Amino acid sequence: MKPLRFIHDFPGSSPLLEWGELQNISRALPPEFVEGTVNGLHVNQCPDILSLEGLHSNKVWVMLRNVEQIPSIRVLIENILSDLNQFEFENAGGVCSPMCYVFISSPYTMVPLHIDPEHNFLFQVSGSKTLYIDNGGSDLLGGKVLKSFFEDEVGYRLHLPQQVISRFERFEISSGAGVYIPVVAPHLVENGGSISVSFSFTFRSKISQDIRRNALKGPL
Repeated sequence: MKPLRFIHDFPGSSPLLEWGELQNISRALPPEFVEGTVNGLHVNQCPDILSLEGLHSNKVWVMLRNVEQIPSIRVLIENILSDLNQFEFENAGGVCSPMCYVFISSPYTMVPLHIDPEHNFLFQVSGSKTLYIDNGGSDLLGGKVLKSFFEDEVGYRLHLPQQVISRFERFEISSGAGVYIPVVAPHLVENGGSISVSFSFTFRSKISQDIRRNALKGPL
């Protein structure tokens, strides 16, 4: 499957992803589900990391993990699942293990080149960002790379030559736009000139599980 840009109205008229509500969500989540970086230093279990002053005066990147455990967010997920049927994802072997994340980042921050084990629909809620995504998915990656990744699936960064990255497809998204990132498609993210809020809906499928199983059978 290939990356694609899409248009959305998520979260519609719901105020759930407005600034005050994001702060409420970060405090409602168990502390281990709030993490990020401040000026390049990793920060764990810090529900007070979200402050407008801090986001403007520092390089801050925050991930609110597994926000589907918040009841009001689960209502929004039902709408997403309904919309996904329009993408005919039965070809991917169905949707299983859906999880949701909210990403908040300072102006001009960057998420380094990495891969993810799931299908990922990234909805830009406010601000803007540019994604560079490999159109060939795992074709760039050797068997050892994929096997190492799937052994723990945590924080896996890639190192590829700049001339390879320069051939990635570029997607510019702002509020009302989003991008689908295929399973294990190498990608990096550059934030625009304002605070960015994005909502990520991820899920596993028969395709993603087949990729994982084949990778773990790969070279020692």
